[in-house]
Amino acid sequence: MNLHLLNWVKLHCLGLKIIVFYISLVVIIALTLDVFLPVPNGLTNTLAGVALGWSLASLVVWIGLTLGAIFGYLVGRIAARPLAIKMVGEQDFSHAEKAAGRIDIEGLILARPVPAFAELSTLAAGLTKMPFKKFMIVIALSNIGVAVIFSGLGAAALSAQSSLIGFVGAAILPAILYWIYKRFRA
Repeated sequence: MNLHLLNWVKLHCLGLKIIVFYISLVVIIALTLDVFLPVPNGLTNTLAGVALGWSLASLVVWIGLTLGAIFGYLVGRIAARPLAIKMVGEQDFSHAEKAAGRIDIEGLILARPVPAFAELSTLAAGLTKMPFKKFMIVIALSNIGVAVIFSGLGAAALSAQSSLIGFVGAAILPAILYWIYKRFRA
């Protein structure tokens, strides 16, 4: 009888590990492709906290956000320049590049939790040739805060059985951050 119980536990634990792996993979891929796909980060990050728990979700969300930021930076650095020059011309692009050069460390940090601006800031950083090392340090550190807060809200929502906490993480907090960013940064 104990052997059957042990086999049952092994089978179900392995199944759980596979589910956790696939959920993690989906979250990472969604956040990585967020530069070009309409992925609602607040919802994705909060649901990751619900599904994976606070600590694992924080790591998974951080990986996804960071890979997405790198992808956005590289697209801005490599592909956006030639396309933008073709669209607006060399002279207008030069003027726009100088104006976009205002993207700085503070702008990257403030934009990380803000819908749409997080992605646009990574493209702008690449487009304006922000040094990659500087970009990575800022992104890696600020993504820790985003990942921990949103995953924590998801885990807290599950723990407290509160859809309100989940709604705060999925919709209200991103909306507030968007408003703050637009008011003080734009």
